[in-house]
Amino acid sequence: MPRPRKTKGPAPEGLRLVELAGKDPRRVLGLTSGTSVDGVDAALVEIAGCGRGLRWALRAFVQRPYPEDLRADIFELFETGQARLSALVELEARVGAEFAEAGLAAVRRAGLSAGELDLAGSNGQTIWHSPPSVVGPELAGTWQAGSAAILAERLGAPVVHDFRARDIAAGGEGAPLAPYVNWLMLTDEKVGRLVLSLGGIASLTYLPPAAAPEQVLAFHAGPASMVVDEAVRALTGGREHYDAGGRMAAAGRVSPELLQDLMRHPFFRRRPPRSTGRHEFGARFAVNALGKARRLGLSGEDLVATVTALSAQAIGDAVREHVLPAGPVDEVVVSGGGAHNAALVEMIRRGMPRGASVQLSNEFGLPVDAKEALCVAVLANETLCGHPNNLPSATGARHPVIMGSIVP
Repeated sequence: MPRPRKTKGPAPEGLRLVELAGKDPRRVLGLTSGTSVDGVDAALVEIAGCGRGLRWALRAFVQRPYPEDLRADIFELFETGQARLSALVELEARVGAEFAEAGLAAVRRAGLSAGELDLAGSNGQTIWHSPPSVVGPELAGTWQAGSAAILAERLGAPVVHDFRARDIAAGGEGAPLAPYVNWLMLTDEKVGRLVLSLGGIASLTYLPPAAAPEQVLAFHAGPASMVVDEAVRALTGGREHYDAGGRMAAAGRVSPELLQDLMRHPFFRRRPPRSTGRHEFGARFAVNALGKARRLGLSGEDLVATVTALSAQAIGDAVREHVLPAGPVDEVVVSGGGAHNAALVEMIRRGMPRGASVQLSNEFGLPVDAKEALCVAVLANETLCGHPNNLPSATGARHPVIMGSIVP
């Protein structure tokens, strides 16, 4: 058999990835879009090292809104659960292109060009998430749209994507993803911290003092902004997409009768590990709540106040039932789009244990809007380093796994 000829040119992609894993620091881009479907968050982060020894610095952050036609198509898919196969293929490419544009904007804002980026991590746009706790392990699955091949081609860097799938394959919920990064960045030797991410869904991570990975407790508490956003859209005929600053909620009165009825949803009776999404708290849930509010004679502001209280009560109940038995809650760290909703944050504050301080993640060097994209960058970096980056104590997976597929 003839020996292969040596050729000149760039190193093979596999060798480039090995070389990148040894580079310090790395320029890593984190990309994500939440269940609110506002657009793409892109964070350019310099990361040195891996695991508990990593050091990081946020160099640039960009939020790029989705075009209205793309946003409408995604919501239609949420509401119907059906689409032509060709439309799904097109959606994968359209979302991938939007993620690439957001990423390039962050790279430029950092004063770099695409060729100077070392790595990108993309959590994509969640379209469908069916965890084992809902459909059973045989049918569990998840899909985050946004072509990683398009990203790799346009960004000129390897891309880590499809994080949730491996955790689900190992018997986990595939969510939440942030607890591992929260453990890396926010564990304190003496303080018990509750980390709240208020996106469409409220994701909770509890870090006991000096927490080991197996001591971290994390799960979805319920909706955060999702039902509020859907209610505002319905009440305004689509003119408004969210309750800016929580002003509608502040102008209304919480209906104890409607709140009690909404809290009967079976999700709130599930024990962690658990995860949820639009399949349980999307448009159908909000329309049902709107119908009940009208039968009770509630105003639009009363409805928004009540579904905002639903989010706060779900979080407070979860803390009392599942967190406090595990340890003290001294500090509560809040991030995500819901952190801008003053009414929601105040309701959450009132539901926290006595003496617990409630602070925005900004106070810990983690900007509230950039934190999720920053987490994706760190997860991608851990994948490249060959480190397991799920927490079985959070997701229910049988064992730690390295989440994410790599497109060179």
